[in-house]
Amino acid sequence: MTVSANNPVKALRTTEEIVDALERHERAGVTELATKTNELITLTVEEHGQGIYLDVNQDSADIHYPAISGARVKIHCTAAGKAMFAHLSDARVEEVIERHGLPAQTDETLTTREELFEELETVRERGYAYDRQEFRNGMRSIGAPILDESGNVLGGLSVAGPTHRLDGDRLETDLPTKLFQSVNVVELNYNEPTIK
Repeated sequence: MTVSANNPVKALRTTEEIVDALERHERAGVTELATKTNELITLTVEEHGQGIYLDVNQDSADIHYPAISGARVKIHCTAAGKAMFAHLSDARVEEVIERHGLPAQTDETLTTREELFEELETVRERGYAYDRQEFRNGMRSIGAPILDESGNVLGGLSVAGPTHRLDGDRLETDLPTKLFQSVNVVELNYNEPTIK
């Protein structure tokens, strides 16, 4: 169940409903981001406290990663996961931690509540999250949340690549701009009213 940070009691959509809707509307944004960055693109949704890769696009990437659609990942160590976490209530994040813990994927993974909540506050202020070799050694990623018109988190979109390419101005300026452009496309397509 996905809950709103604004109203943590009311579940607006089930994960299945979100997945169905995103699958209908996300392709343009994901493909556009893959073409612009030449890196691995993942669209992740949250279900039962884990991330699920709804879409993985590495068609434009020159390095192929062992990421497949449908794979489950820990939310606390991926950029898309942290971007989604930042838009859930603290109580929901605590539930996920209680259920799944904060296991280390690498030496860089955030493994304490304090580290994670501090990072989530930074993500809320900045609008996007980084994975700085927290999920896989030698890789970085940047992720942003996909929100509905009410500000409820639907999923997260991320760009991932080797550390030597995702650094400096590209990581801090270029990729956030491209990521937000693609998130905007997905959100606009998702939130567009149906005309009958």
